[in-house]
Amino acid sequence: MAKTARNAADKRYFGLPAHIRFRIMKYLLHAHNPDDKPIRMNNPIDLCEAWPVNKIKDRTKEWISEHFDSLESVLYSLSNYISTCSAMRADVLAALFLTRRFHVVYSPYVSGKIHYSAIKYMDRYGHLMASIAVEVDFTKLAGSYQPAGADLDAAQSMKGVVSHLKHFIDRQKMRPEGVPLRDLRVLVRRYYGFRPYRPTSPRPKSKSPAGSRPSTPESTSTSISFHSSKPVPYTPDSLVADVLAPLSALGSCVQSLTITGAPQDVATGLVLALQKDINKPQQTDTPPHNPNSPDDSQAQTQEPPAPTIDTSQSSNTPRLINIIYRLPAREYPSLPGHRAL
Repeated sequence: MAKTARNAADKRYFGLPAHIRFRIMKYLLHAHNPDDKPIRMNNPIDLCEAWPVNKIKDRTKEWISEHFDSLESVLYSLSNYISTCSAMRADVLAALFLTRRFHVVYSPYVSGKIHYSAIKYMDRYGHLMASIAVEVDFTKLAGSYQPAGADLDAAQSMKGVVSHLKHFIDRQKMRPEGVPLRDLRVLVRRYYGFRPYRPTSPRPKSKSPAGSRPSTPESTSTSISFHSSKPVPYTPDSLVADVLAPLSALGSCVQSLTITGAPQDVATGLVLALQKDINKPQQTDTPPHNPNSPDDSQAQTQEPPAPTIDTSQSSNTPRLINIIYRLPAREYPSLPGHRAL
């Protein structure tokens, strides 16, 4: 009898139109998670340098944050519905992926073996999410504020991050038709300014063997050399451009793009690359000569208009409808503490 009643209830729910079931799931999600915070896909330790994350004192392995929801807590709050049946699970996850923002951090320390949600879960479901924030962390290893970072290969230290970005983009290209990436936010976490000058370690005094000739003052004096007088940035703009370059392959997958923390020329190059891939140049006929228009010499002296993004909806293909460039000082949380002198 109970099984018959359950089957009847299932038929009543799944007999509803898809858009009605989607609205029901939206209310359900809001009831269990009313704050609507971004869902972090990383451990809090990957966020603590740039985002307000507090460590619980009496339980050293747990962290709290007022700005993020964890993926585990969100899925746990919906576990009763997800475990009902496969069809209900699909409806719940579809509403979750289409209504919440997911925040993933890629740094040299992120790997699939440790960061399951950031790599494996994004690999499986990332192409179904409508709003994603990708934070690229340049503050580790060669981009670190530590003086030893100047002796490391910055490009080599970001090799794993580039690999994660390329894999993320490959998965985004597999999006189902009608499920575009409505909102992509690219956050660049890095230290700004130049490294302070530091002396190299002094040469150790060599002990002369017995019977050797006396050492001259030039050989006994300790020499201290300094780095080149040319300022060395924590994170060169060229490195940011190389790491973010794979994002230009997203093309028509993206409807809205926000870039924060990247140099303006790098952000402009990325936007133009996306625009070139989305809006292919079309040849147009030369307009007829207008005798009332200014002569050719005056027209050639005028500056060409700045490139714009085509926002027309004439075709069915998704278009880049919104591009925002935000200065890091205003829109990105400041990294605490260490700064260049």
